[in-house]
Amino acid sequence: LFSGNMDVSFEKYTDADGEAYSVVGVRVLSKKMVIPSTFKGIPVKTITGGPNTFIVGRNYIKSIVIPNSITDIRHYAFEDCIVLKNVTFEEGSQLKAIEEGAFMHCSSLESINIPKSVTRVGSFAFQSCFSLSRVVFEEDSNLNTVGFNTFSNCSNLLSVEFGKNSKLETLGQDAFKDAVKLKYIEMPDSIIKVDKRAFSGCDSLEYNEYNNGLYLGIEENAYAL
Repeated sequence: LFSGNMDVSFEKYTDADGEAYSVVGVRVLSKKMVIPSTFKGIPVKTITGGPNTFIVGRNYIKSIVIPNSITDIRHYAFEDCIVLKNVTFEEGSQLKAIEEGAFMHCSSLESINIPKSVTRVGSFAFQSCFSLSRVVFEEDSNLNTVGFNTFSNCSNLLSVEFGKNSKLETLGQDAFKDAVKLKYIEMPDSIIKVDKRAFSGCDSLEYNEYNNGLYLGIEENAYAL
């Protein structure tokens, strides 16, 4: 493990492109955490998963800046960071995946702008983010799949924007379940499948804009309770 003078600790690994570092934990408690894009001249590419990655800072970290070098935020990396309010992705992000449970139970997180480079948002990634009110995917998003229960129980979620030219094809089962305040969601033309109960319990949903009309989903019971 390495840390230098950084707020976070690193672990070196090797991928197809050579040596890289992964963020594996918190070294210095800071309300604003800025993850560097390189360490000792080597790129920082991943944020390690598991419930203990940021356990030290769960009740302290309020904002995080994620560098454009990060390609993967692994499973449950920021789970239960209950005072985390702001997550900023640097311009030109190379992020490909936000894995299962990555921001689960981040109950103070208010909004999230997801880079166009992301192809997958895993199951439970933002489940029970009770303060989350707005989700925006950048234009020309490469997102293909939103997993099951990804935004379930986000009780203050008001709107979801997938952006122009989105490549989204699948909304997983229970994806927005019990997002009781969700009023508007802009569905891209690329959508192929809306799975069971994707919008179950979305009692405030007025309409889904899709192909200039009302989109009722493909999978039977997509809106069922």
